[in-house]
Amino acid sequence: MMTKPRPLLPVLAATLVALGTLCPPSDAEAARTRKKPVALQDDNAPDAVTYGRRDDVVALAAGIAERRGLDRAWVEETLAQARYIPGVVRLIQPPPAGTAKNWAAYRARFVEPVRIRAGVAFWRDNERWLREAEARYGVPAAIVVGIVGVETIYAQHMGNFRVLDALATLSFDFPRDARRDRSPFFRDELESFLLLCRQQGSDPLALKGSYAGAIGMPQFMPSSWLKYAVDFDGDGRVDLHASAADVIGSVANYLAEFGWQRGQRPTTRWARRSTWPSAPCCWRPTSCPASAQRSSPSTARLWKPRAGSTRARWRWSNCRTATRHRATWPARRTSMRSRATTGRATTRWR
Repeated sequence: MMTKPRPLLPVLAATLVALGTLCPPSDAEAARTRKKPVALQDDNAPDAVTYGRRDDVVALAAGIAERRGLDRAWVEETLAQARYIPGVVRLIQPPPAGTAKNWAAYRARFVEPVRIRAGVAFWRDNERWLREAEARYGVPAAIVVGIVGVETIYAQHMGNFRVLDALATLSFDFPRDARRDRSPFFRDELESFLLLCRQQGSDPLALKGSYAGAIGMPQFMPSSWLKYAVDFDGDGRVDLHASAADVIGSVANYLAEFGWQRGQRPTTRWARRSTWPSAPCCWRPTSCPASAQRSSPSTARLWKPRAGSTRARWRWSNCRTATRHRATWPARRTSMRSRATTGRATTRWR
């Protein structure tokens, strides 16, 4: 008989707190915190301009067709229908230099009743898949559930931009005044998106996602879908929009591929304020409490949320792996701790 995780509500609350606790928001995320939430962002340009037959678009289409073995006419026709979306350009830009980051507002976005209730329901409905994913990949259920909750509130908000438009806009018209030109990254993702659509038999003009081109319940970029998504329910296809099993397996597989260590604590509390270093820095585990030293043989980093804070935590390699989960997706960065209690087995991530 299946054993229900208990108590799920406090577990999810603790996990969601942790998702926004250990790594500060990026500059771009801080700007969006002050503006409207991601869930409300969509393509609201009524007269968007299509890319048509621009020389750089045609050249990229030829390259994609040759590298991926796709029909050149299909690639050209698809890209010609991509639209320039001004809102995408606006959202991808960070705030002006020196803009203060609103820590309280950032954290409050993730620790709220709607997300926690949805997380409890998702966990209960998918305990089998969460248990199987943990057995196969070593990633605790609370980590997977927390990530899906942060990304889309369990499929409630998967994005309203056409993925083709978002990726084309950032490939061909990335902001010229940006601190770093990321158009090569988005061109690679556009190429992966077209390949993904061909492999899945999906209409590239119909798929919706985030302003950065992330797709599905876990908000995978197209290249991540191709590399790390798995058919966890064994139905013969990978579905990150509607199959909770595939989502769970894919998130766990992604973290495992990037070095998640089975049984390792992502973080360890360090309460001895008098011994904190004066500035954030890397330390060997011998600088940490004995209980922390057992968590990882690698370098740890002490993190304090702000100057004068009375809280500090050691971040271990699993914490860095969790942040890598968003490092290839330019919207947010996350890391986490969680407390998972399932039946008689209790694991505490402190």
